[in-house]
Amino acid sequence: MFERNLANKLKGWNTISDICEKLNIRRSSAYLYVHKLNKKGFVIQKIKKPRGTMYLIDSIPKPLEKDGMLDDTEIMSSELEYSKNEIQPEHKISFLLKESNEKNNIRFRKEAKKLLRSIKNWKRLYRYLKAYDVIDEFREIYKESLGKIKKLPSIPKRYKKLIGV
Repeated sequence: MFERNLANKLKGWNTISDICEKLNIRRSSAYLYVHKLNKKGFVIQKIKKPRGTMYLIDSIPKPLEKDGMLDDTEIMSSELEYSKNEIQPEHKISFLLKESNEKNNIRFRKEAKKLLRSIKNWKRLYRYLKAYDVIDEFREIYKESLGKIKKLPSIPKRYKKLIGV
């Protein structure tokens, strides 16, 4: 509502100095107001002149432009759902071990080994291992990689007993 009242006061062609005189404000505030009006669509045209940039301000906002690259595509696309949430490495490890058991594929175990260095939360890892029922497989992988992988995080005492390493 603030922008509409401001646009009514500044209707027509204006420069920054004209806006300063009409509203009794400083030059920096005038630039800020023009920027806000432009974002809302009240500034219809800008012309640069030697005396200063002229702004055509109208009390009715112009319709905003289309969505750019999305104007031809459907905006609500069920196939391309976006999620900001990343899957934690602890979850990935336990899932990959489960898949290696089900499909008898060594590649899943190798990928799980690569993720061992990224373990941060042992409590979460233990919960996932227990849920997927792959504690024994994790124990084997961890023992294999103890000498091979550098900077492997050590298991806390509590989880050493639970996992059995």
